[in-house]
Amino acid sequence: MMSSPASAPFAEADAFSDALAHLEVACQHFFEALRSERRALQARSPEGLMEATGRKSKAAQQLKAAQDRAAQAAEDAGYGPSMEGYVAWALDHFETDRQLSARFNAMLDLMGQCARANELARQIIDARLASA
Repeated sequence: MMSSPASAPFAEADAFSDALAHLEVACQHFFEALRSERRALQARSPEGLMEATGRKSKAAQQLKAAQDRAAQAAEDAGYGPSMEGYVAWALDHFETDRQLSARFNAMLDLMGQCARANELARQIIDARLASA
């Protein structure tokens, strides 16, 4: 059964939303892994750090898979096969959908928090190495 032209925007929004849902979950897992890594670093717990590093590695793989899924969805919608294509897709089509826009912006904020948390962990490691 062929979809009608009127249903095409809904199918596109569903594809975008599905990819976004995977990104949201993956970003949250990655952020939680970074927080556990920071706690282990601050506690100077080698065992905790090994566990946190394993969680971080798995979460990074999940995040990469979610980014690949978003890139594929963007390519299927006629955009570049990358996260940049996914962002362009968002900017072109979803500014009028407040719910998708709010979710997308929240996911971008969480990605920024992940970057800051990762940088903080690097700084803690650098400080520990400098004092050793």
